[in-house]
Amino acid sequence: MAAAPTTVYYDGLCPLCSREIAHYRARAGDAPVSFVDIARPGFDPARHGLDVQRVHEVLHVRVGDVMHTGIDAAIAMWDAIPPYRWLG
Repeated sequence: MAAAPTTVYYDGLCPLCSREIAHYRARAGDAPVSFVDIARPGFDPARHGLDVQRVHEVLHVRVGDVMHTGIDAAIAMWDAIPPYRWLG
């Protein structure tokens, strides 16, 4: 069974967040995971079904049609990245 596409929304202006996402991105391999920087010019949270304020407060991860936030988002991200599935 193919894994559902996973989208991780992160704040590229946060140095800690950027380092952490670079770490996960390097380990994602061929997994269907994309990383979206919410701080990029032109990013429209509403277009992604995100609340403009909340997306800056907690991690958001979409798996298929389901949005996860906070610790549930971290677990969803780990589940999508093969070396971290054991954490999920």
